[in-house]
Amino acid sequence: MPNRFSVVILAAGTSSRLGSDKLSLRIGNKSILEHTINRFFIDAIAEIIIVTGKFKPDFQKKNTSPKIKYVNNPDYAAGMSSSVKRGLECISPSSDAVFITPADIPLFDVKTVLHMIDVFMPNKIVIPTYHGKKGHPVLLDLFFAKQCVNEQSEKVLYDVIKKNDGAVELLPVEDEGILFDIDTTEDYEKMKKRYR
Repeated sequence: MPNRFSVVILAAGTSSRLGSDKLSLRIGNKSILEHTINRFFIDAIAEIIIVTGKFKPDFQKKNTSPKIKYVNNPDYAAGMSSSVKRGLECISPSSDAVFITPADIPLFDVKTVLHMIDVFMPNKIVIPTYHGKKGHPVLLDLFFAKQCVNEQSEKVLYDVIKKNDGAVELLPVEDEGILFDIDTTEDYEKMKKRYR
């Protein structure tokens, strides 16, 4: 029986450095959030959980896909770890593994997701790398996802990965998009040029 994969997209940030909701900004004819979501619209993905906070994305109003579920994180101001926990608490218990990614990393390749699924094994953490640099998304066996929910540190995902270093598989990919996030107006302009 094939593995069942969930996705948690962290979209609860305050966009403090940009000054507005960066996930609604457009790249081509789609918002940043839509680009990130679309990377996971493949058969192996059973559900996509989007954790929101300060902003409620416009995409939420028009979305009709049964794969997508929006959950609110009332503690979004406490930082990304609270959103990691909130998203992981909502995944289906029938899932075998879960992808986690910030919503503002929209241009990684679907082929990277497929490659990560291909190499995934139980009790593993798969992290893509580009020229030695770790990126997103990260793929966790459900065992480690549950550790994240119970972790009490300030950097939940980072610390669980560090504690389970022997389970980590670094996956080299020719996909620089795993490294590109958007924090500033300059980042956004660079990303639009890259997309074109």
